[in-house]
Amino acid sequence: MSCESLIRASLTRIDAREREVGAWAYVDRDAALARARALDSGDQTGLRSGLLHGLADGMVPVALATQTGGSTIRPAAFCGIFGYKPTFDRFPGAGMKPLAPSLDTIGVIAATVDDIARVSAVLAGESPAAAQVPDHPGFALCHTPYAAQAEPQTLERLAMVARTLEDAGGHVRELELPAPFSELNDLHRVIMAHETARAMAHEWRTARQRLSPSMASFIERGLSVSAEAVAAARAHVEACTRALPALLGKGELILTLSAAGEAPVGLASTGNAVFSRLWTLLGLACFALPAGRGMRGLPLGVQLVGGPEALLFAAASWSARRLHEATLGERA
Repeated sequence: MSCESLIRASLTRIDAREREVGAWAYVDRDAALARARALDSGDQTGLRSGLLHGLADGMVPVALATQTGGSTIRPAAFCGIFGYKPTFDRFPGAGMKPLAPSLDTIGVIAATVDDIARVSAVLAGESPAAAQVPDHPGFALCHTPYAAQAEPQTLERLAMVARTLEDAGGHVRELELPAPFSELNDLHRVIMAHETARAMAHEWRTARQRLSPSMASFIERGLSVSAEAVAAARAHVEACTRALPALLGKGELILTLSAAGEAPVGLASTGNAVFSRLWTLLGLACFALPAGRGMRGLPLGVQLVGGPEALLFAAASWSARRLHEATLGERA
């Protein structure tokens, strides 16, 4: 398929659905088509991403995202599509406005696992990852220390996913993280607040009144964090990073929650990121998988965590097919 034909198909879908979905603030049809023709002719500069609502509705095939806490995995779960946060620093971040440089990670969200694999290879300057999934892939079922913040239906769905993968031939065992891991969510906030205050120093000095109240409050918090507190937080994170490999078997990936539940109602909140912050802080690759719908009819999801990337992609593809066959995953 040519770039132009893909864009024309997307524009047709936007015309048919935009009035109901409201995914786009602005669509420049002529510019999109001109860029597509340029790409077809061999000009490979530039890349655009769309909105997740438009992606979930089939208007576009793939979108870029960034995750500092949970802003790739959690939205993918809410939209019932696939999301990938790579190992920290896998993709170059040139041109991205930093928020917390030791956490900021460019991610990919798409309607299929294969689309994520292809786009990720381009962004990383690599050949598409290829790994053979074992006949009996290994999963460490982890509720994390924050399971009490999840909706009961979400925990039940995670258990159902685990049973489905086990019935399909996967090896699933329970993993309880040691006590030091329970501190990672709070330490994420310490490190992120400190780095955000530094990254937003110019805006704080020159346009403080234009910052949202929540951003201003977070910057103030970061300005109050001592260098000693940040150093202690980083040392704790490093200790957990060193400890994690010994908790997993060879070729084993963590199977866990991607969000606390269905998407919250309204625009006041984007949901609880607690089930992503610890993995972001540890710099681990994560892959969000759709897992059916909840009590309000909105998507639920799970995520696989760990690597290497080739194994993660292969296991995500294997798992997505099994969940789809069991009617838990709407896409494969």
